[in-house]
Parts: sequence; structure tokens; C-alpha cells
Amino acid sequence: MKIIHQISNLITRHLRKFGFMQSLTFDQQVWGAKSVMDLVQFDSRFMLAEVDIGGTMYTVWSGSQDQKPYAISVDVTGHATTPTYDSSRIGDCGAWSYPPKLSCAQAQDALVKAGITDAWTFCRLRQTVDFPQANPFYDFVLSTGMKAHVDAETGAVTKIPPV
Repeated sequence: MKIIHQISNLITRHLRKFGFMQSLTFDQQVWGAKSVMDLVQFDSRFMLAEVDIGGTMYTVWSGSQDQKPYAISVDVTGHATTPTYDSSRIGDCGAWSYPPKLSCAQAQDALVKAGITDAWTFCRLRQTVDFPQANPFYDFVLSTGMKAHVDAETGAVTKIPPV
């Protein structure tokens, strides 16, 4: 499996070097992490993704075989780490089947439709265990310091003023 990972990273690096690929979006980074996790424990469940705009994404997956949390990081070039046990950031996150109804790009469209046009600087996708009936959601931190919450199933937007 390690050789496949190295070949994939090499191909991706050269495609980007010659301008054939653009930086990965939030959604593409999560799908990349899901692909890596599926190679290790197929059908694992999603717990968390978080990233600063244009940065390396940190994701956590609940292993389908052992239900342990595994972290995978994916940078904007597509380079992914191998899954490693890490429960440090999951807090109140629940495990659920990825993908949600709305992609991150669609959640950003929902922000614009709600009148929030500020660029986001940080985004987190998760579902909390405090409200298991609640949908997964995107938490955005915007360039103005304001925060916004977008329901990943319905697209409902909640504005959270800066503290």
C-alpha cells in the first residue's frame, strides 16, 4: 500500500508542477482523505474536517473495523498522510456517513444567499453527539471575525456575531 501512496503523490505533484491541476478545494481534500481511509478500513465513518483557507486539511474518521479515530491530513496539492490514531480534536463529534447533502461549495453559496459575502478563513465540518438528531454542519470563520453555521443537509444559515 505504501508504494501506491508514493506513486499517487508523485503523479499528483508532477501534474501540479506542470499546471495541469489546481489547488484542491475543501471538498476535494475530504474526498482524498476518504479514499485513503477506505484503503485501510473500507466504509469508515466521517467525524471531522477542518482547514484554514488554502491550507492542509485535518480529518478524522471512525474506523469501520475498530471504531477508533484515525486522522488523515491532506494538503492542497493532494499529498495525504497515512491514517494514524488520534482522538485529540474530536471532542463532541459524532461519526456519520460522508458525504452530507451539501458540499462545502454549496454551503458557501448558502452563505451568499443569506447576505454573507465575506471570505472564509477557517472551516470545520462535523456533527455533534450532543444533538444526535441534528444534521452535520459547516462552521465558518469569516474574514470579518464573524462566524456562520450552515446546516449541511438543509442549507439553513445561522450568523454568529464576533465575541
